[in-house]
Amino acid sequence: MTRSISLLFLSFLLLSGCKDRAALVDPEQLLPEFQKALEDHYYFYPDADFKYSLNEVYAEALKSVTGYENSAADLDTVIKNLQASGGDPEIVSKKTVDFLHATLLRLPDQSSYFIDSRSYKLLEDSSRKAGTGIVIRKDDDGRFRIVDVLDGSPAQRRGLPTGSIIQSVDGENVQGLSVEGVAARIRGPLDSEVEMTLDGKSYTLVRSQFPGPTPGRNTWKVGEKKVLVIQLRSALSGASDDLKAMLRGSETMDALVLDLRKLNFGEFDEVFRMADLLVSGGALGTSETRPDQKRTYQAGEEVSYEGPVFVLVGNSASPFSEVLAAALSASPRVSLVGPRLKGNAFTADSFPLGQGMLKLTTGIIRGPDGNALHLNGVPTDIVTEDYLPLTAPMSSPGINDPAHQAVAEALK
Repeated sequence: MTRSISLLFLSFLLLSGCKDRAALVDPEQLLPEFQKALEDHYYFYPDADFKYSLNEVYAEALKSVTGYENSAADLDTVIKNLQASGGDPEIVSKKTVDFLHATLLRLPDQSSYFIDSRSYKLLEDSSRKAGTGIVIRKDDDGRFRIVDVLDGSPAQRRGLPTGSIIQSVDGENVQGLSVEGVAARIRGPLDSEVEMTLDGKSYTLVRSQFPGPTPGRNTWKVGEKKVLVIQLRSALSGASDDLKAMLRGSETMDALVLDLRKLNFGEFDEVFRMADLLVSGGALGTSETRPDQKRTYQAGEEVSYEGPVFVLVGNSASPFSEVLAAALSASPRVSLVGPRLKGNAFTADSFPLGQGMLKLTTGIIRGPDGNALHLNGVPTDIVTEDYLPLTAPMSSPGINDPAHQAVAEALK
């Protein structure tokens, strides 16, 4: 399952030849803290929707790090095996962090992760706040893909290609890092340079400040029908007001196309406020956390547009995009267009762990029908191939965009 998304306002990394011994990890200290965090905060502990054994997860993770051969391992067994895996504290430290990553990858949500101490220190450095304006996702294979480039950013000026894979930052391989770890290495002081290798090609950018993501708007003429097209790129606070403003005057339009394929930032409360603009009455969805705390979002009766709505979705966008699509599907006027979505709809919180940070799934989102999105996914009404648009919407449907062509066909 695809994991996290981050806006990269991203840094020149200064490497020193000496080791930071204070940052070494002791499994006897770190791992009990980790298990306590799971017991206290992890949504799927004890098991809620999935059937899994934590001791079996530990054994699989330990096998990947030390070659452990048994089918189960309790915490004491894990600690003893890691301590015995090498006399050098640096080797033990690295294997402990590797075990932690391997465990999180094997938990049922596959969305929780650990930010190592070095990455966390870089993220907290107040002098490193300028960036490049790229948005990345971590693919199923662990590679980091650029899924959007922000307007007016260094990445746009340099022509960084959307869809390319980040291989290294300032000569450092990024394989095995978290999204935040990659962000920490790209972020840096204003006007400093950063070098990235994308698909084997080197790019040097000068970090700067630039506007945040903005929605795009255009109109199509499909036969005799007028179509309003809006591309959303954020569900952060205020996005529902922006969408409402863009819908003013839409009563003259025969259809609305709402493109969520580049919606990469957000807050779930704002997502449901946006859905409320287009759904009349009924439940939009429910957020649920431990212990059995639920909040159901209801739509009001008034809507900002009363005609047919085509919602374009894709597998490269964020959980906010998936939840918004699911909420909008509560309306009979809405048709979802694109590939079936996986239902990557978890809420998460951050917890200090050693000198790093643990991002842990602490809740789930249920759809309008009350079913957990991560169990059922989000089906689409018009199935097309996955596609990531490279530009803002043009004045006519994109010839190479399968979702655009499906909408044009449906409007004939």
